[in-house]
Order: sequence, then structure tokens, then C-alpha cells
Amino acid sequence: MSWLDELKIAIVAGDVDKIDILTDNYPRLTKEQIGEALALLKSAIEVVGEKQAKLKIELEKIQKARAYAQ
Repeated sequence: MSWLDELKIAIVAGDVDKIDILTDNYPRLTKEQIGEALALLKSAIEVVGEKQAKLKIELEKIQKARAYAQ
């Protein structure tokens, strides 16, 4: 499976760990593939941002629950 295909799958699955691994290991790409990779990386940034926002909300909930319990 190609690097681009793996990145597509990781983005669709929302697999931030796999996105991280793939972005740390870029292969040699053709000019056409670079354009596709750029579009995919923009999507990956959105996925990571969404996950980060969800984690922030969950952390805030935990902190509020912890403060209430004390």
C-alpha cells in the first residue's frame, strides 16, 4: 500500500497516531503526488485539530468534576 493510501485511511479513520507516524516518514513523491499529499495533509491537520478540541472539552469536564468533588 502506498504512503498516500495509508494517509488517506488514517485520515478517514481519525487515527492521529498513524497520521503522526506517516508525517514523520515522508517518501519520495512525484510532483503529482505532492499536490495530493498537500491536500491530504490539510485534511490531517483538521482531523488532529478536531481531536485536540474534543480532548480539551473532556479535560475541562474532568477538571470541573474534580473541583466539584473537593
